[in-house]
Amino acid sequence: MVNDNDIAVVGMACVFPGAATLRQYWANIVNAVDAVGAPPPGRWRGAFNFGLPAEHEA
Repeated sequence: MVNDNDIAVVGMACVFPGAATLRQYWANIVNAVDAVGAPPPGRWRGAFNFGLPAEHEA
């Protein structure tokens, strides 16, 4: 049955740690790859996100 309110999801996107594709991500899982690491420089402002003391307070 089809009506005017039906929708179709035709694609999706994700970001996978240590992999550029879903296939690489799955290979990492199968091979027990540790994809945890430090964030790239500039990704987060440490003091803002982690509550680190400001330089004048240290």
